Amino acid sequence: NCSGKHAAMLYACRLGGWSLDDYLDPAHPLQRQIADTIEELTGQQIARTTVDGCGAPLFSVSLHGLVRALSRMARLAGTDPDSPEGLVVRAMREHPEMVSGSTRDNARLMRAVPGLVAKDGFEAVQIAALIRRTEHQHHEHADFRLAADLFEHGEAVHLRHLGVEQHHAGAQSAP
Repeated sequence: NCSGKHAAMLYACRLGGWSLDDYLDPAHPLQRQIADTIEELTGQQIARTTVDGCGAPLFSVSLHGLVRALSRMARLAGTDPDSPEGLVVRAMREHPEMVSGSTRDNARLMRAVPGLVAKDGFEAVQIAALIRRTEHQHHEHADFRLAADLFEHGEAVHLRHLGVEQHHAGAQSAP
């Protein structure tokens, strides 16, 4: 949520020795580092910078770029779990409620499907990737739905097609 995001940004500023008063300025060293990381993971330049609902810079990229970023993170989680990307994916998998809250699709899907990492966002964007231990087995998936229940049913069909076993939604699974 917003408070956690802001706390993390302020903590990163403290670690980096950067000013705290202007950490939301897109020209701030923290925001430049975030933007550089987004461009590196997505493989594209940020199309536009706006402001999200809690005052933080919002860096616009395409849906394809989002998929590429999560795909890369999932791939690294499988091949280099101690990389920064692998650590983020591990945290998302171990604490899915911190990604979306405890009752939304992301948390339910990550608890139910071994190796799945998922994130949703504004405008009903939903992306997911399966963590595999080898790049040859890696799968990336993006889905754009207008309603969460459509995603849940549609994703189950996609997962069955991929040969991923369905598990009880309350089950805890580690990657």
